[in-house]
Amino acid sequence: MNKTFIFDLDDTLISTQHNYKFPQAKLASAIMHKLNENAVDLKTIGEVLEEIDMKNFEIFKKQGKIPYATERYILSFQETFEYFCKKYNKRYNEDEIRKIRNLAEKVSQTRNSVKKKAYDVLDYVKNTKKDKIMICTRGEPHFQREKVKVNGLYKYFNENDCYVVNEKKAKTLNEIVKNLDKRNVFLVDNAPEPIQQGRLTGINGILIPCETWSHESYNDKSYIQKLKDDFARSELTFLEFNNIYDIIKNYDKIKAHPKQLKFFLK
Repeated sequence: MNKTFIFDLDDTLISTQHNYKFPQAKLASAIMHKLNENAVDLKTIGEVLEEIDMKNFEIFKKQGKIPYATERYILSFQETFEYFCKKYNKRYNEDEIRKIRNLAEKVSQTRNSVKKKAYDVLDYVKNTKKDKIMICTRGEPHFQREKVKVNGLYKYFNENDCYVVNEKKAKTLNEIVKNLDKRNVFLVDNAPEPIQQGRLTGINGILIPCETWSHESYNDKSYIQKLKDDFARSELTFLEFNNIYDIIKNYDKIKAHPKQLKFFLK
């Protein structure tokens, strides 16, 4: 029976985090220059930026805004620069703020950044195994769809099967899969939280950790173990792979949980 793979985009099919790291280095350089270089080190700047960005992430969620929007990242850059200027009594002007915001805006510059072997996996799944491919990604619709286009991914799936959502919650995922055979649907993501939400809708999960986003529970072993236990109790399939190419190497393992399949065959 054919499967349906719903792929995450950022840091699952394409490499995204490096697009964020480069502007961060530029921000740190600007702050060190403003503070006469030796006033603060790179590690401290990085920690403050992460703390401020996490705060803005939660604020955006509470306000109903898209937390993965470039707007959040730009604001975090500005507030980090202002934080250090105020701490060290350094005056700043609107032109400096504009330059700092421009650094963060470079994140929105799309480029071809498909992960190694990702094309091979998509070709294998779609053309060799004749499975259905979909994308479900968080972020700003235009920005995310532009990434899909620039990276040449539309040739692997129908454009109507590209879903750009605010959050990957169970309710949202259920709307996406409501007309599909759920026992043969596999959500492929680099973050454990969406996999857990997928379980609540009755679909299987494939976790391919990337350890890039500080907003996810990548290194929380207890969370991962709970995820595995929850899937086992739900009689759904959960698989954890090291990289995306493992989908090809372990394709025969990607199947409905035996008890789940037996239930549907009654």
